[in-house]
Amino acid sequence: MTGREQYKVSERKLLLREFFESVRKLHAKAEENGANLVTELKLVEEVALSGLGVEHDSIATTIDDFVSGATTLEEIVDSTYELSDWSTPIDFDSYLVSVLEAIKTLFVKTEGSHIEILFDVQEIEALAFYLADISVASHDRLDGKLADYYERGMPLNELMNAIKGEA
Repeated sequence: MTGREQYKVSERKLLLREFFESVRKLHAKAEENGANLVTELKLVEEVALSGLGVEHDSIATTIDDFVSGATTLEEIVDSTYELSDWSTPIDFDSYLVSVLEAIKTLFVKTEGSHIEILFDVQEIEALAFYLADISVASHDRLDGKLADYYERGMPLNELMNAIKGEA
């Protein structure tokens, strides 16, 4: 494996590591606050991982084991990486809309429960943006607009136009 290929593997595993750490934090926050977000979190996991060609059903038990502590972070990262096809073509609009709508559903469900999730969803966005070929710098510049969409009712088409302006 060349140095460039090793870098890509490391970069992609880091994205998966951060994604699953966010998933675990979101599950923990929901449990701590007595919020039932299982359905919404599974949707986020499913749509985000679909960009890698990973069927949620094939990894759902592993995710549950990871969230419960029965599987380590490295184990879930390695198994997901093995199931992933990083060259899977994605439909930019369809994929990002699905991920953003799934995350927004989490925000809607947590309204009034005092669960702060804005920072926990950033790594989920990071994976989706990476797969849509949007740079980290562009993601950073979009933070305010993403928060406006999730928390302040910005229309999705306005957010998508901003994202396309960065892509």
